[in-house]
Amino acid sequence: MSPLRESMRARIKVTVKRIPIKYRYLPDLQEDAVKTMLAQAELFCAE
Repeated sequence: MSPLRESMRARIKVTVKRIPIKYRYLPDLQEDAVKTMLAQAELFCAE
């Protein structure tokens, strides 16, 4: 993968990690929510 792609992936990961905090997910549910959202984002970008 190119460096640009890796930097975009890192940026998306940071953004996705902020979403559960913004919407006040319980701390024990945040990790699962982030994993799900990252998987969805990768599928969306692959299309």
